[in-house]
Amino acid sequence: MMAFITLILTIGLYMLLGFAALIIAFVIALLCALGYHAQKNKVKQTQPSKRVCPMCGSPKVRFKHVVNGTTSTGGVATVSSNRLASGDTKIHRRNIAYCEDCGYSFDFTTQDDLNAQYNKLNTNEGCAILVAIILGVILITIWFYSH
Repeated sequence: MMAFITLILTIGLYMLLGFAALIIAFVIALLCALGYHAQKNKVKQTQPSKRVCPMCGSPKVRFKHVVNGTTSTGGVATVSSNRLASGDTKIHRRNIAYCEDCGYSFDFTTQDDLNAQYNKLNTNEGCAILVAIILGVILITIWFYSH
């Protein structure tokens, strides 16, 4: 959805600023795709946390999932004195480990966390590539028709 909004805004910028705005948007989309690809490779190389205390090396570690906060989005619309509410609340969770021997608390990462992060970055990379392709096609079309 964000990719298409960006595309529409880019076309609007082209109407206002011309060919340079499309080139800038194309370069930004390519840079975003490269950034997502680099982050995706970093996540791919990351290993899940070991289930031992990093301070004392004890295997006596308890794990719990803690709510770290929430993010809400939404809005209210009024249609003929009827209120329509829509929105979404995202709960942010953190994985915490507690060592029973030394009392040290630390974050840990599971394979599911890494997989979710990788899938999100993969989707974002795909959207950035799609926007870059669409902008590239628009640039090539405008270039050939203007010369």
